[in-house]
Amino acid sequence: RSEQLLADCENICETMGISDRDLNFGIIPISHSYGFSNLLTSLIGRGVSLALSGDRIPRAVIDGLAASRATVFPGMPVFYQPFCEMNEPPPLPDLRLCISAGAPLPVETAQAFREKFGREIHSFYGASECGGICYVRETQPIPGLVGEAMSGVTLELVDPEVSNSLIRVRSRAVADGYFPVPEEDKLGHGIFVPDDLLEKTARGYRIVGRSSDLIN
Repeated sequence: RSEQLLADCENICETMGISDRDLNFGIIPISHSYGFSNLLTSLIGRGVSLALSGDRIPRAVIDGLAASRATVFPGMPVFYQPFCEMNEPPPLPDLRLCISAGAPLPVETAQAFREKFGREIHSFYGASECGGICYVRETQPIPGLVGEAMSGVTLELVDPEVSNSLIRVRSRAVADGYFPVPEEDKLGHGIFVPDDLLEKTARGYRIVGRSSDLIN
């Protein structure tokens, strides 16, 4: 519903410190929940300016980042890796926030990007059913780290007695349920249970696998 989409936008902007003073650079698909909330809903609900790129070639993307003077880049590892391999990339003095979602961010990529551009990459974990779940506020060289719960989101381990557990996500952004076949034990009544297995650490949550990995 519209109120759930706007709640996700609010959680994202509050957690990541994104405001109407920023300029988002859009390369991720707006049809995906990641792009919808970080780009489109942030524009409509929070007035965060948006520059859309029609070219997904890495060199064109980084040239667009520089030319637009974007301050926020919601990206994916598939973009950050080739950025690290480029010869003579343009400087990005205006870029203050780099976000990565959609796939695990390799530690090696994050380190290479930091060395080349002097910027940290903040991992972001979410799902279409509930929007943003976790965010790495202070980057750490830990594989699979997705950080602490987003603002407006409450997390709990389904089985706190084991090291790797499913989690329950509670927030105003959680969808009503699946259609046409409901799965109320997975999505409903303000709760969503993703298929990922997470470990709770002192640095935040870390993705260690999928529940399907346990099925023989």
